[in-house]
Amino acid sequence: MVWNVDEIRILKVGSFELLREKREKKIENEKWFLREKELPTTAKDMLSENIKALISFPEAEIRGETGKQSLLVFDTPLLSKIKEKAQSKCFIVDFRDEESLTLLDLLKSDLTNEEFKRIAKKIAVKFREGRYWPKCLLLIAQFKVLNAPINFLVILTTDLKVGEYFTYDPNEIAKMPSGPVYERFLKKGLVFPHIINEKLETEDRVKIYQRSHADYFYDFLSLSHPLSPDRYFSEKYPEISTLDEFSQRIEPQDEHYLKYVPVRIAIDHLRLEGVSYSDLNRKIKFVKLLGLEDVKLVVIRGHDVNVRIGGKELDANFLEIKNLKDLVEGKSKNAWED
Repeated sequence: MVWNVDEIRILKVGSFELLREKREKKIENEKWFLREKELPTTAKDMLSENIKALISFPEAEIRGETGKQSLLVFDTPLLSKIKEKAQSKCFIVDFRDEESLTLLDLLKSDLTNEEFKRIAKKIAVKFREGRYWPKCLLLIAQFKVLNAPINFLVILTTDLKVGEYFTYDPNEIAKMPSGPVYERFLKKGLVFPHIINEKLETEDRVKIYQRSHADYFYDFLSLSHPLSPDRYFSEKYPEISTLDEFSQRIEPQDEHYLKYVPVRIAIDHLRLEGVSYSDLNRKIKFVKLLGLEDVKLVVIRGHDVNVRIGGKELDANFLEIKNLKDLVEGKSKNAWED
C-alpha cells in the first residue's frame, strides 16, 4: 500500500548539538519547535522525508527473518535516492529493560510542551551518557500518522559539521556550501512504536536504521542488538563449506541480508575488504592453473580501477598478459606484451 506524502504530521521537535571537548561531553544549542507551524519549511520537509523513508524501508527481524517488505510505503523521492546509493539496514528490535520502554511509551500520548521537553531532554541525556558517539546533531520528534490512534517518536542523528545545523532561518541554512542537513537522509534513525499492519496497529518494538553499524545507537535506549552476520550465517548454514554450495543453498530471505553484509577475502597476507556478495559472484573469479595445482589466482573484473596511498590517488599500469604461467612462475620478461 502506497501512502500519500500528507499523511505524516510533525507535532513537536527537540534539536540538540552534542559536542566533546577533551573528556567532557556536552549538549549545546537546544532548540524547541513545539508547534508544527514553528518549523521552517526546509526543516519540516527533512523530518517528514526521513520519517517516511524509515517507515517504508524493508525490515530485517532481529529474531531471524530478513528482507520483509514494509507494510506501509510512502511515495517519497528520498527513498529511491537512498536505495540507489546503499542498501537499507533496518532492524526491528526489542527493549532489554523496562525503563526505556516506559519512557518512550509516554510519547504515544498528547503531551504539554513542558512534558515533551522533559522527556526529550531525558532521551538526549541518555544519548550523551553513552560510552561513544561522534559529534552530532540529535533530533527527537513526536509525529502523527493519519488515522493512527496514538502518536509516534522518531530519533535521528547526523554528524555535526560546519554549515550543517538546525536553524530557525531556512534562508540562512540554504546558503551553506557543504550541503544543508535538510537535503539528505541522516546517518541513523529509529521509529517507535513499530507499525505491524495497514490498520496502523502497533507493537512496543523499535524500527532502527544505521547507515553503518554502531553499538551506541542500540545501547543508549537499551535495545537488543541484531544477530551479527558472522554468527547468523555460521549458525544457519553450519554444514556448508564451499562458495558454490553456499550460493546454491542460500535461502531467498537471506539474499536481502547478504546485500549489506561485507564479504572478506584473504589471499595469503593480502586482504580484500567490503566486497559485496553480488560482486563476489559477478566480478570475482577463483582459478587454479593446470600443472600448477598449488597456485591459486583471484581474478577481479571491473571498469574503473584506482590505487590510493594515503591521500594520493595513482593510476594503475595495465599490461596485457602473454603467458600467464610464466607470470605466475616469476618469469616477468616473458610474461608481458610490449
